[in-house]
Amino acid sequence: MGIWHPESKALRAIREHVVAEPTAWKRASRGKKFRDTVQLEGDRLSRPPKGFDPEHPLIEDLKWKDFIGVKRLSQSFATSAELPTELAKVFKAGTPFMRFLCDALGVPF
Repeated sequence: MGIWHPESKALRAIREHVVAEPTAWKRASRGKKFRDTVQLEGDRLSRPPKGFDPEHPLIEDLKWKDFIGVKRLSQSFATSAELPTELAKVFKAGTPFMRFLCDALGVPF
């Protein structure tokens, strides 16, 4: 779930939203259900992004170039009778994260 390789304008909007709403970002990306369900993955910058304070407390988060939560699943999961129930749990855990990203980009969730 999330956004992979966003265009530069969208990436900047997400980063600016992280800076503007740090508490909401922390809840969305560090909430217990989210952390217990998915992991943040994707490409990262090695240095702080241009225009952002290198000393910002969330600078490591601002280095993300992708904002995606990944859940590794077994092949057997795809054919399991539990698929709908388990996917609903994953999607529910990711709701705050997706809502944050949608708000950052000004699109409905």
